[in-house]
Amino acid sequence: MASSKITAAKYRISKYTDKDGNTISEPRVIIATINDEVYTVPEDVNNTFYQEIQQWVAAGNSIEAAD
Repeated sequence: MASSKITAAKYRISKYTDKDGNTISEPRVIIATINDEVYTVPEDVNNTFYQEIQQWVAAGNSIEAAD
């Protein structure tokens, strides 16, 4: 796997209220700047960018918490 340059990563959780007033949360994703482009990366161990983000974290970086 070619190494990508990751410069930022932040979790995003989409929440909304349905017509019955229930709060719905969509799966968490990571918004990451990779090679100077912004990507939405799912938390999927088979996703190449997700694997690279995990290596980036293992190297001492951190993913920002969701707002």
